[in-house]
Amino acid sequence: MGILHKNNLSEDSLLGVWKITETFNDLFSQVNLNSDETTILNNFSNNKRKIEWLCTRLLLKELTNSDLKIIYNEEGKPYLDNNFYNISISHSKSLVSIILSKNSKVGIDIEEISDKIERVINKFLSKTEQNTIVKDNLRLFHLYLCWSAKEALYKVFSEDKLNFIENISIMSFQPKNSGIFYAKVIINELADTYALSYELIDNNVLVWCKI
Repeated sequence: MGILHKNNLSEDSLLGVWKITETFNDLFSQVNLNSDETTILNNFSNNKRKIEWLCTRLLLKELTNSDLKIIYNEEGKPYLDNNFYNISISHSKSLVSIILSKNSKVGIDIEEISDKIERVINKFLSKTEQNTIVKDNLRLFHLYLCWSAKEALYKVFSEDKLNFIENISIMSFQPKNSGIFYAKVIINELADTYALSYELIDNNVLVWCKI
């Protein structure tokens, strides 16, 4: 399938989603890996993880029309070898997503919707936030939007190691197929409000932010 979604968010920002349908050999034949990347790839014991890793590189190539290399710092946060873009990466069972920005910090999260999220509500939503979740057939979608928003913001503020309940608060909103909602990030008793954009793609929630 390859690239499913490509969006120029602004003059300095790009977003892309890749649908994983290819085999390992199909993907491997399309990438140009250096020796370090080949070693990393070979160290993955799980074939699914190898495929996700290759899809991420191919999606980056599609977005930038170049062979930029993804490097990870000691905390596991990705950055590009030329530092031209800030980057955030996420993947679900069938999709890989990337957001890039030249001038903004970015965070992205993509999740396949299932009822599993009901088991962990208390781990990421306060009681106040839980009371804002719709009770109709959009409930799971709404929960995943909140989860993915906190994941995306956590990636942006990775150095602060935010707690999902204590440091991130989702402001009440009504979910649609796409749109914008807001969250407060509280660090050292100082609170700032940030916008999060979202879409529903193939039963997956996609949420991203630029800061």
